[in-house]
Amino acid sequence: MASSHNTHFLESLAPHPGSAAHTVAYIVHQLGYWPEDSLVLVLADKTLGPLARVDHKKKRTHKESVSLISHLFQTLSENSLSEGNVPHFLLAIFGPNTPTRRRQLEHHLNQPPHIDEIESDQIASTQCAYWEQAGLESASTHGKTLLDVLYIGEVSYWSIHPLTQKLTLSGLIDEVQRTDVYLNLLLSGSSVAPCESEAQKYYLPSLEHSCDLETKNWWEGEMVLWLNEYIRYIKASDSTYAKDFLSQKYFENVLWNHALQQVIEVSTQYQHRKTAEFADAIRKTLDPHLIAFLGATLTSELSAQSVIYTVALGLEETTSFYHQLSRAYKNSSDHDILCPLGYEQYLVSAQKLMVQRNESSQTQNTDTIDRSLKKFASVLLGKHPVRPDTQRIAAAEIICALILRIYEQPETAQAYIVLGWGSWATGQCSKAREYVRRAKEQLPYEQVFLKNIEQLPPWLGKGI
Repeated sequence: MASSHNTHFLESLAPHPGSAAHTVAYIVHQLGYWPEDSLVLVLADKTLGPLARVDHKKKRTHKESVSLISHLFQTLSENSLSEGNVPHFLLAIFGPNTPTRRRQLEHHLNQPPHIDEIESDQIASTQCAYWEQAGLESASTHGKTLLDVLYIGEVSYWSIHPLTQKLTLSGLIDEVQRTDVYLNLLLSGSSVAPCESEAQKYYLPSLEHSCDLETKNWWEGEMVLWLNEYIRYIKASDSTYAKDFLSQKYFENVLWNHALQQVIEVSTQYQHRKTAEFADAIRKTLDPHLIAFLGATLTSELSAQSVIYTVALGLEETTSFYHQLSRAYKNSSDHDILCPLGYEQYLVSAQKLMVQRNESSQTQNTDTIDRSLKKFASVLLGKHPVRPDTQRIAAAEIICALILRIYEQPETAQAYIVLGWGSWATGQCSKAREYVRRAKEQLPYEQVFLKNIEQLPPWLGKGI
């Protein structure tokens, strides 16, 4: 199963429910690919909202169909459902990913469909008609209105006709690619692969292009050089790295925050982020020495979780969290903090900030420590009510992509956990699942805390 709810699209370019072509365009952009043998449930109000997808290859009984729809409702955020602000939903059934469908989705191969291909879609659509009754019963159960049932076949898409109440031909699937919704989302930086396996190849942001290959090669060489140096030092038997664990990890998060802010500043200047110009601007702004340090110091599950917390809520909340931990666990300060050359001022600033926090707190409050730990866990597990900053999530994705596209090793695999959480937090569960799979290939199972990424976080229901 996979769920998707891309916050950026929803807030800016989500279409109004009503047009079957627009709905299909919205679904495939939200997922990032054309699904196959799938049932998709889309919540809707004034615009289309969160959606959930599940594999669907066999014909089901009425009871099984109603149960599956209820399961999709449960998969979507309970918060978005309970507030009563998402009163409608649609169902879309996608057929198999056949050579005929792939032909129609490729501009250079596309051709007018044969009448027998359309008739084949018609037969398949009639076999899906039972979903309307299942949808109506589910609508009654969940107090919502079923707006439409769609079938997307090899060459055409079908929707419920308002008079006959039967699935009727609405258009050809290649027409979906020419709708304003589809094209506007492409312009916003979205992309749609012909199938999920193809989409997985492009999950990591591509920063490969460059208008200055000499500088690009120098930047990547410097990053690999320093990353190897840091990893060798950290893994050395006599290394003193992180002996003062809390101070070391807090400082690393200060530097993560600095890098995130740099990426956000560059990103706001570029509408299109898949260009060589954007990639060059990122490399020009980010110090390869710093990115190497950030990659090498993602040494544990807690390191990745701490970065996630900083990405989600900002440095102020991270400072408060580490302050509480240092008071509870008598943090030692007898060891030096590993600091990249040229960033000593950030270390001094971090140490001063922590001293100020300590001076402002005269007595230890166990309840406060417990609340800090619970808040930390609530963010990681998607239970926190406040929506994370999506700009910071996108910035973290770029930083992790810079690390992993150049140095994909077990030592940097925790970056996939950061990526997986960010995708899940923005409702891109198919993408999150792939990142987690890659992490599991290189990390011990106990270091992968993202084990239930099918349930969407409650904050995705906000603002619909």
